[in-house]
Amino acid sequence: RAQRLVQALEAYGEALRFRTPDTAPLDYAQTQNNRANLLGELASLPGENRLERLAEALRAAWTAFTLFNGFQHQQYQEMATRQLQRLRISCGDAFNSLWQQLHTTPPPSWLTEEGMVQAMMQQYLATIASAPDARVLAEFWQQVPQELEAPLMAMVEALISHAEAAGEAEMAEVFRKRLEDLRLIQAAATALSSASTKEKVSE
Repeated sequence: RAQRLVQALEAYGEALRFRTPDTAPLDYAQTQNNRANLLGELASLPGENRLERLAEALRAAWTAFTLFNGFQHQQYQEMATRQLQRLRISCGDAFNSLWQQLHTTPPPSWLTEEGMVQAMMQQYLATIASAPDARVLAEFWQQVPQELEAPLMAMVEALISHAEAAGEAEMAEVFRKRLEDLRLIQAAATALSSASTKEKVSE
């Protein structure tokens, strides 16, 4: 897997020879965002220089975000924002020092720990509310960091209670159905993980 990721990284590097900010700014930003995702994956692998890979990923992700922000393209802005937030979580306590290596200004408020979690939760709730079916909801749930699953479930439960108290029966029903789907998705993921662990042990 590591070899394939490195090969993919080299391919993105080759693409950036032709996709430049001047000749193809949108393609350049998308490629940088893809590189950031790839570098984040590499950072999690044994034998890799984790902090170096994360620093590269942050640089690429911020480059993409800055360009998307200039385009005023909401879909791409949100994509780049989520990418930076995922990297922020991956960096953990090393985030501030890594950020200082790349920037002379503080990170935006939505990349601070408190602001990031609040913004991320709001985005997640909006996605949950607008998911057209369980399949889309399952794809979304795969992107949610494990440590945020329980708080997110609690927020959905609180929204249901608030909607019921406010007499907004339709909204309460929407989030109640989403919560049921999420619990089923979470249970299926847990069962799959347990089965995979048992299989490895038996080998």
